[in-house]
Amino acid sequence: MSEETELRAELAEAQAELASAVLDRENPRLDGATVEARIEKARAHCRRVRALIAERSRAQPAAIPRRQKPAPEAVTKLEEPVPEAVPPKRRNPEPESANQPAEKTTLHRRFRHFLGVLERLSGVKSTADWRVITRQSLTLLALVLAYLQYYFLDVHLQLSRLPSLAVIVHG
Repeated sequence: MSEETELRAELAEAQAELASAVLDRENPRLDGATVEARIEKARAHCRRVRALIAERSRAQPAAIPRRQKPAPEAVTKLEEPVPEAVPPKRRNPEPESANQPAEKTTLHRRFRHFLGVLERLSGVKSTADWRVITRQSLTLLALVLAYLQYYFLDVHLQLSRLPSLAVIVHG
């Protein structure tokens, strides 16, 4: 085991001791002064171990990975001219499939792009997480719609209960 691993293990033990001491604070059978002294001792031990870890990490320079030289193929790819910006329909030489109209595939691409942006922004990657988020979002939407429906009906009921005023004009 390396020295850093040993220090991290010692820090974990010190933190466990601190947590135990803090939990003992709630025990009415133990003396308050003794428990407070134990907590301070555990905190000081945690501080010492953290300082040792920080000192060791400052003493060791961070390993900076060397940049690898690009493969000759990558260099030739970089030297090729960059094609001009062309709309996606012209860039793809294959004709659109007969089963799907062009509008549907464009919409599908945009939707996929939108999902990719959402995935990058939210950090959600698994399907299970998406299911949970979708279920929660739909539940919130249903709750909001139910409240708006209730409010709409309540306002209309209040309006229907108002006394009516009939004005008859003779000319």
